[in-house]
Amino acid sequence: MRLLHTSDWHLGRRLCDVSLLADQEHVLEQVYEACRSERVDALVIAGDVYDRAIPPEEAVRLLSDFAARITQGLGVPLIAISGNHDSAERLGFGAALLEQGRLFLRTGFGARARPIPVGQGAHAGHVYCLPYTEPEAARLELGDDSLRTHDAAVRAALEAARATCAASGVQNSVLVGHLFAAGGQESQDSERPLVVGGAAHVSVEALEGFSYVALGHLHAPQGVGGREDIRYSGSPLKYAFSEARQQKGLSLVEIEGGRARVQQLALNPLRDVVRLEGSFDALLKDPQFAFAEGAYVEATYTDTGYLIDVASRLRQRFPLLLTAMPRYLVGVGNPEAGPAPREVARLEDTHALLSGFWKYVDPSSEPDPEHLRAFEEAVGNLLRSRGAGAEPTR
Repeated sequence: MRLLHTSDWHLGRRLCDVSLLADQEHVLEQVYEACRSERVDALVIAGDVYDRAIPPEEAVRLLSDFAARITQGLGVPLIAISGNHDSAERLGFGAALLEQGRLFLRTGFGARARPIPVGQGAHAGHVYCLPYTEPEAARLELGDDSLRTHDAAVRAALEAARATCAASGVQNSVLVGHLFAAGGQESQDSERPLVVGGAAHVSVEALEGFSYVALGHLHAPQGVGGREDIRYSGSPLKYAFSEARQQKGLSLVEIEGGRARVQQLALNPLRDVVRLEGSFDALLKDPQFAFAEGAYVEATYTDTGYLIDVASRLRQRFPLLLTAMPRYLVGVGNPEAGPAPREVARLEDTHALLSGFWKYVDPSSEPDPEHLRAFEEAVGNLLRSRGAGAEPTR
């Protein structure tokens, strides 16, 4: 059985309020080509197909067109489950009818023990689907009030799937799930937390009993607990600057004799997502940053003086600059980042403020003492009016 495992498409996602639809269309073309060239038995999407419960119309059209090309054009079954970003009801509309056309949308808890046959002959197998499930939903469905954590809910939910799997005698089996497996590596500012604290974690032991477990939710591609048979494919695109160092791709999974082999296939974005750091002058001129001129850019400049119109000036080189900030502001609000450097972050540092502004206006000169005294007096009056009671620094 040969599968292509992907997840967390987040169709309709925006990065700093910039639409990523063209980027998503570009990468889905590569997913289509991988399905064709690798001659897979099925394409599996492990949840978070859309970015929000009510996706924009253009995102729905993109999925509809893609699904038709895969299932009707290539004849490859497409199996998708709902994630915590999806509306299970909306994504699953018409699911029973669509299954006749090789499109399997498993968004309901009740279908978890109903396998999807994939492949033919000795290489055939069964795919079981567990969409994102809150413990409350599992308690109601199973009538068990003790299911208070995601781990307990998943364990209880999979009992029926394991029993069906064991009784079927089919050697090759796959579980598709959307959850947070314990030991998984999160991407900061990227995945929506399932719950506060550790109650969302699902142990690796709860997922045992299948040849391969295709997971979604975490955006970095990774095996869980050092195992490749329980794996996150990762998202196909970088959806936050915290993901800038990640290599995005698809997991090509081949299962034979109940054992899985995994190969990661790289995806090439239409536009990369990068973080740059350096002096303002270097960001504007240094050839080492030329690679980012067509990318979505987060720029951090290390200058300690006063700079004017930073973003628009940087956009002359990086048209897709989305954010620019001084180094001392990176991590503001994060206790681990520590305080901002005194010499740059304070209004009272009049000499640094005026010198930086002066250099921007006239790089060949410095403010004379008379200008500095006048500026110090103005800043002092401002601070007193605010009740700061501080003397300007010289």
